[in-house]
Amino acid sequence: MQTLRLLLLFSLLAMAPAGARAESARGFYAGGGFFSANLAKIAAGESGSRSIIGDVYFPEISLGYRFGAWFPLFGYSLFGKSFPESTKRRGILRLQVPYVFSRDDSPWEWKAGLGCLIHRIYGDGGATDLANGSNRQTYYVPGEGSNARILYAVGGAGYQAGRLRYDLDLMFSGVLSTRRAFHLAAGAGYVF
Repeated sequence: MQTLRLLLLFSLLAMAPAGARAESARGFYAGGGFFSANLAKIAAGESGSRSIIGDVYFPEISLGYRFGAWFPLFGYSLFGKSFPESTKRRGILRLQVPYVFSRDDSPWEWKAGLGCLIHRIYGDGGATDLANGSNRQTYYVPGEGSNARILYAVGGAGYQAGRLRYDLDLMFSGVLSTRRAFHLAAGAGYVF
């Protein structure tokens, strides 16, 4: 029930009129940062305890264009993250379209919207030697890649100082399922 209340709150905030900056809010954005998937769900180490920061993808390259109160953003993990003891790699691609509301006299902006996260697993295939209980055994890894598409709700804040912009976004996927997850993205960039 709490999840539905938060979703309703973000929906109402996204539909509310905003005091968007006219010409100063327009512009192309290019930057970089990091993306952390599955906050507080990833086991860390042999103890199996959960890590607060999930899988971290660094650097993530971000491109966006701000027009009016909308700020579509495209993010891509430049280097894939490798699986332990495997030739497979994984990377992320995200596209989000938040509605930005701000005041003319403040450099702070708040945003809420929707997005799509594409989690790609890829590799060269071939044989790999993996642990099998107390022994090691050769397994064969397929060569083709696989994609998982995840829809999410995003909320966040941005701070613009001159042409530099700093962003912090919290994403919430699986809103109506038992596989709910939170993701975090932080970055900085330049507004052209």
